[in-house]
Amino acid sequence: MSFGSAKMFPACVNNFVERYADSRSKNFFLAATVWEPLGLIVVYLLFVKKIGPALMEKRKPYDAKKWIIVFDIIQIVSNFYLALKIILVISDSESPISCLELDFTNSYQGTVQVHLAYFYYLLKVSDLMDTVFFIVKKNFRQVSYLHVFHHSLMVFMGWMGLKLAPGGHSAYFGLANGVVHTVMYSYYLICAYDTNFKNTLGVKKFVTQLQLVQFLFIFVIYAMALRPSCGFSKIVSVLAIMESSYFMYLFGNFYIDSYIRPKKGVKQQ
Repeated sequence: MSFGSAKMFPACVNNFVERYADSRSKNFFLAATVWEPLGLIVVYLLFVKKIGPALMEKRKPYDAKKWIIVFDIIQIVSNFYLALKIILVISDSESPISCLELDFTNSYQGTVQVHLAYFYYLLKVSDLMDTVFFIVKKNFRQVSYLHVFHHSLMVFMGWMGLKLAPGGHSAYFGLANGVVHTVMYSYYLICAYDTNFKNTLGVKKFVTQLQLVQFLFIFVIYAMALRPSCGFSKIVSVLAIMESSYFMYLFGNFYIDSYIRPKKGVKQQ
């Protein structure tokens, strides 16, 4: 792909989104145009693939335990708050739970939903710190394709959701993600206090299973929104289904390689 083509792609995405975007988020910090999330992703990729490893090459692993504990606590509280607020939004919605309609007005319900969508997007940006901690601790093995791709795409899709569908059926996405990340960061927090806990295979396996359930839930819930009778964005629904399908494939392979094939190898021996 030429430089010109690479430059045209985000411009086309930005033009498309601007055509259908919710105007309430046009001045949001780090979310005004497509260049903000793409810029964050580029800086993230450069750091985790080039700059970070180069800086740490001749340095000892940094003891980031205190910073990780603080970060994990913030993430637990933030994701729990997100999930709780979304439950309240869904319970107050006048739409059927099988098809939550978008509210683009400046009503209380509509305003709450767009701000929750923005909060979700900022949480996906903050999740990038996971990889930064891996780099400074020199845990390069954990900076896998699955890890980096997942974090990068979640930032971009979080921005897309904020622009095209801030609320409505997207609430289910944020709810599932908030619940999973509350559990996940609780696990990380315990591991930060007790390094032996991270070797507990059953807990690690459960966290991965929970992520797979999340992707299956998202697939099903957005498939329901594709019904002709549902007025929720079909474009966003298709994107969410594609995203969840690919993540089910990636995390499914990870699950098989980590928890099923090793057992078969042990039995054969």
